[in-house]
Amino acid sequence: MLVGLNDVKSLYFHLFSVLPQIMLADKQASLEKLEWEVQMSNKKVEDLQGDMFNMEFEISSLMALFEKISENVSGDCYDGSMPSSYELEALQTTVTTHP
Repeated sequence: MLVGLNDVKSLYFHLFSVLPQIMLADKQASLEKLEWEVQMSNKKVEDLQGDMFNMEFEISSLMALFEKISENVSGDCYDGSMPSSYELEALQTTVTTHP
């Protein structure tokens, strides 16, 4: 089967007219992928910030507990006693009321 010059020209012009649409679709797909990656990255940042906030709270709670214990275990004044249940209960209340 022979292909005529008109057929080649027609095919060329068809491909030439479709090529920009294909390139645009490819760029749109790339843009959508980047937007999705940005959304996922933002979610990960939010999750990490929440984790960091929780860890900071836990650390400050532990520091408060250690400070309370160290008040009762200070150098020469150590009498072997531990914080009273009332004092520890106050600390526990502080820890459990964290949002």
